[in-house]
Order: sequence, then structure tokens, then C-alpha cells
Amino acid sequence: MNDASSVEVAIQRWKGGHAAPAVDRVAEEVPVALVYHGVPHVVMLASPADLEDYAVGFTLSEGLVAQPDEIQSIEVERGKDSIDVRIGIAAERFSQLLQRHLDQGTQDLAFLIGGPDGHSAETRKTAGQLISLSEMTWPHRLVRLMLLEQIYRAVTIMVNHPYHRP
Repeated sequence: MNDASSVEVAIQRWKGGHAAPAVDRVAEEVPVALVYHGVPHVVMLASPADLEDYAVGFTLSEGLVAQPDEIQSIEVERGKDSIDVRIGIAAERFSQLLQRHLDQGTQDLAFLIGGPDGHSAETRKTAGQLISLSEMTWPHRLVRLMLLEQIYRAVTIMVNHPYHRP
């Protein structure tokens, strides 16, 4: 292992009944956030190598998508002390989220539209689910229309209406 995902460290190696100084390579780990449509899903320590493959495997194993082709984009953003892996997934997954709420008998479902700085930490903490339409800042009236369109699209997917297909 001789790449950017490992570092050399000084060690003491036990050999022949004595400790001897040596140098070895160990895996380097950094905080990696997997972010779906602008919303962090999980942060964990990981080696900074092959993060695109890591994101695909995690997304599939967590059941966030059923097939790799439902992943529309993966972008790795390296920061000073951490890495964000931004993942875009198919519209059908939003539809499945709404269907899950219907199946579980959710009585009320509220969509809150944040201001330019998003929602407070307290509001985010009490939310049952966080989604993001975009990382860009949009006027509230336009966001309401965009959200309504996504809800309509999700419902058409649920009832197998051809609207959502090209």
C-alpha cells in the first residue's frame, strides 16, 4: 500500500526477543460525509481512496437505490479536514419515500421550506426526514412550485401514470 490513502509511521517491531525501530505504512482515514441531494445521510471515517465506488456500495447496501443506474451523479469534494461525497439519486426514490409514509399510515406530512441559510439546528434535529431540492438558493414562490411539481411527479410514479417518463 503505497499511495495517498496511507502514511508512513515510525514503529517498534518485535523481532528475536527485542524491539527494533522500523517504518511501516498504515491506512489513513478521514471523515467522509455521504450527502444525498444536499442532505448529509451519514459521516464515517474512511480511507480517501475509491470514494465513488464506496458511495455506490453504501447506497446499494443501505437500500437507498435498488440498482446502480438509479444513482445519477457522484461528486467528491475534498475539504481541508474532511470529504463530502455528493450523490444524486433517481426521482423514483422520492416517490418510494412518499409511498412508505402512506403505507405506514402517516396522518400528516409537512414540507418545510427554509430560508437562504436553511433551517435551524433544532428544526433539523426534530425532522423525521430531511430532503433537499437543490443546494442553490431560490425564491420561496419558485421553491413551492418546484416542490409541488416533485410531489405531483412522485404521485404519478406511484399510480404508474406515464407523466414521469421521457
